[in-house]
Amino acid sequence: MHLERNCGASRRLILTRFGRTLPLALALCASGTFAQDNSNRTAPTTPLQFQVLQSWKADAGNHSVYFNLVAPPAFPAPTPQPAPVAPPAGPSDPPAPQKKYISLMITATVYDHQITDLRLSGPNGPFQAFSNVDFNYLTGVQTFETDDTTYACFVIVDNQNSSALSSTDLESAELAQVKTVLPNLQTAPAGTASQYAVAEGTANANTDITTALSALHLFYDNCATQLIQAYQQRLAAAAAAAQQQSQNPPAPKDTVINFWPIKSNLFSTAPATGGGQ
Repeated sequence: MHLERNCGASRRLILTRFGRTLPLALALCASGTFAQDNSNRTAPTTPLQFQVLQSWKADAGNHSVYFNLVAPPAFPAPTPQPAPVAPPAGPSDPPAPQKKYISLMITATVYDHQITDLRLSGPNGPFQAFSNVDFNYLTGVQTFETDDTTYACFVIVDNQNSSALSSTDLESAELAQVKTVLPNLQTAPAGTASQYAVAEGTANANTDITTALSALHLFYDNCATQLIQAYQQRLAAAAAAAQQQSQNPPAPKDTVINFWPIKSNLFSTAPATGGGQ
């Protein structure tokens, strides 16, 4: 396999395998979303008040579970929504063209935080590729865009240490394939162009996937510093939360389950009775 990279907006990744050359045009990435913004979420409403009619208690070891039969609660009336206001009549700009929306579900096995084995499901069956990007850095990406497409990205990562793998491990066989297919592939640090290659030569049969992977790698190239920093911050926050919980474990809390009967509409009238034999 031969890998070749050219710099610039018209960058192309050339893959030559088994005597065939597969050009993969990298789509330009306009923007991306790394983390979810919860600032627009509304505050929780006032909890309902329940009238307990009967209660049962169950022991669950370090806490108790209470089952309360309650009177049907009175739910608050829905807040009326204001009527929509029609925009003023007049000349307007033509509507912007709608972008395509594509979901990417990627299963990634990262070896030694250097090489990633990628698995996707394409319209023509399973699709596999190898990348020199550590896909841990992309686990915080929710969406990214090109000129004509918005991608929703879901990355599931399994990290493997190659030195700890035995010859009978499936991951060991996969790693051997990685080293065979990409003998010269090196880790892509921030500021350098990333690379990927299709494992089974199915690029022509899955052009939508190769276009998406090309766009994702170019997005990584443009945002590598921010992606790596965000990943490191997530690790630090998770470690701090784990330490805080180990030093100050939360006290077990009792569980309260409130329930009330609802009349079924299936049997609104009593069944007819008849004579038996």
